[in-house]
Amino acid sequence: MATNRDTLTGVPEPIKSLLSEKRFSINSLADETGIAYSTLRRRLREPNGLTMGDLLRIAAALDVSPAALIPAALVAATAKAA
Repeated sequence: MATNRDTLTGVPEPIKSLLSEKRFSINSLADETGIAYSTLRRRLREPNGLTMGDLLRIAAALDVSPAALIPAALVAATAKAA
């Protein structure tokens, strides 16, 4: 059975792209989300480091839908597996 961490593999890349696009630093994202800077930095480095709670907090801070942070390939793979 998949866990939250399994299903969020690959999510850090779209987040990093949005941070750059919106000119957010990891430090400012940490402040906005309430996730400790060191924790957020570590989770963004790991391909499956984010939890669903992290994803929701990050999406709110970046003012985007959580779906916008999930790579299309991951959505397709998950749909195919179901």
